[in-house]
Amino acid sequence: MARQQSSKFRRIRYSLALLLLAFVAWGASLVLLERSEHQRRLADKSNLKRIGMALHQYQEKYQSFPPAYIIDSSGKKLHSWRVLILPFLGEDELYQKYDFSQSWDSPRNRELLGECPKVYQNAWTNSSPGRTAYLAVIDKRTAWPGPIAVRLADVRDGLSNTTHLVNVPESTQQWMEPEDIALEDLGKVALSKDKPVRLRLHLLMDGMVRAISSHVDRNIYFSLLSIDRGATHHQHHQQENRPTPPFPPLTPVEKLSATTIQVSPALPAGQGKNEIYCATFRAAWEKLRQSRGSEKVEVLTETPISRELNRIPLSSRILSGESFYAAAGDPELLRSELVERFPHIDLSAAKSWDTTRDPNKQYLTCFAYLRRSLPFAHCFVRLSNPVSFNSQGRSEKVVAFGYDPADPAIKAVASGDLQHALSQVKVLHAAGDSDFVLKIMTTGEQDDVMYLARVPKSASLQGAWESVRERIQHPQKALRHDLDT
Repeated sequence: MARQQSSKFRRIRYSLALLLLAFVAWGASLVLLERSEHQRRLADKSNLKRIGMALHQYQEKYQSFPPAYIIDSSGKKLHSWRVLILPFLGEDELYQKYDFSQSWDSPRNRELLGECPKVYQNAWTNSSPGRTAYLAVIDKRTAWPGPIAVRLADVRDGLSNTTHLVNVPESTQQWMEPEDIALEDLGKVALSKDKPVRLRLHLLMDGMVRAISSHVDRNIYFSLLSIDRGATHHQHHQQENRPTPPFPPLTPVEKLSATTIQVSPALPAGQGKNEIYCATFRAAWEKLRQSRGSEKVEVLTETPISRELNRIPLSSRILSGESFYAAAGDPELLRSELVERFPHIDLSAAKSWDTTRDPNKQYLTCFAYLRRSLPFAHCFVRLSNPVSFNSQGRSEKVVAFGYDPADPAIKAVASGDLQHALSQVKVLHAAGDSDFVLKIMTTGEQDDVMYLARVPKSASLQGAWESVRERIQHPQKALRHDLDT
């Protein structure tokens, strides 16, 4: 009887010991899980901070953050922001391998999918090589309005109150893929009660990383994703149009059969053609001169254009430094710089990057771009009837904006709105339908003024400008003007 009781007690002791060991093992596994989770969270936090620093270095160089993706002239997504900031992550070699003349999923670029930088690799999942979970939130209200680059001045809520990137472990995005997560989709994932991530890391635009619970108030969460006035998901502030439209397609000069591009206003004007003075070409020539380290650019065959460009240096008063960009240098290096600076540019039409170049020769390419935004305080009226112009022996009709008392569109506009629009135009000189000068006031950042003039043809654009200047200084108003009534 005593033996049976002793055996029974031993079995109880063994059971208690096993149960205790199970509890110890379970407690140890919890500790290991917590440590593992903590380590993964630290790794993600470190990655996000490094990416945030790279985004700000990009902003310091280009005066804007990168767009979420680059598109071509048809709107197709070509390249991701993650590729654009590679040089700022110390990935210059990988950046040089990437071919911006091809889309991200071209056979050549797809070879780089397996070279995903470690900083883009999420620490929570053993996902396939090339996957990333650090995503931009795409929406016109966020820091990533698609192909548009956001400036610091656009972040009106403050950098410390605005989300830049979100860690989405559920993501299956390729790191080079120009896709991230839409605002609505993030709301469904981040605020889900079915399979919630207890604390999701968010990189703020000031570089700090914050963990946000899935139980956060919906409106508060969406306001943290907005860059403008804490706009919420249901009732958001309508932002003004951002001044970064798709880059205009490049047009070869030889296709402009009715137009002559003049690099100097002093050169003789052509006969029967439009004349356009390209001041930025002189700026590009100046960059080329500086790259050669000489007082003038030596060319094999001297031309009137090269002589004129070497004769007169670029005046700093001609162009505002904020309105143009000029560069000169090795074609391939310049191509990479242009794609970074102008995310929407399509260089496929530029012969300067022709792949059939002689490999035994050294080539230099000049590039210049001018863009000046001249907004008006009051919209002009689009007229019902187009204006006809004679071009190469045929009549061309173009859309017209302005004032024509007989036009039905004018009659439909309230008189007060019409007077506001007309107040932006002042007649400086009027000697006839073929001899007039108008001054058009804008609300540009520097109170820019436009002059619209028609004067008798001169031997050069410089001569035409001098005629306009003379008429401004000594105006005639012999005719009655509807604008003055």
